[in-house]
Amino acid sequence: SDWIMLVIMTNKVLCIRQMLAPLWSDGGVSLISGRWIRLDDFMGLSVLPDRWIKLLEIFPEEELDVICDRYSALLGDVGLVPFLGADGEVVICVGSEGDAFGGIYLFDPDFGLFPMSTDLDGFLSKLHNNPD
Repeated sequence: SDWIMLVIMTNKVLCIRQMLAPLWSDGGVSLISGRWIRLDDFMGLSVLPDRWIKLLEIFPEEELDVICDRYSALLGDVGLVPFLGADGEVVICVGSEGDAFGGIYLFDPDFGLFPMSTDLDGFLSKLHNNPD
């Protein structure tokens, strides 16, 4: 049964890496670099004190395991993989398990976890070049 769990986890990691692959390409960096999230564009995020959050970095693919370990104490066992860093120690995560699989979530260490989009394309379509 340990072997089966390893295969399942490996497949999930491969699916997440494949889903995020466009962001690690040269064109993907331009999709994210210096872009902004307007919190009002996402249901439930208006409870956060900021109106805008700037995306700072795409976490390197080769560092995902280390980053997941770093955030595991904060995120708990909810099946999320942080892949973007933003202002104020905010991270953007992709769901890697169950109903959350493929969904995009915002995690703020002070305010908690918020769903943003059911998929990466929906999230990317709502990014802004500049705050108002």
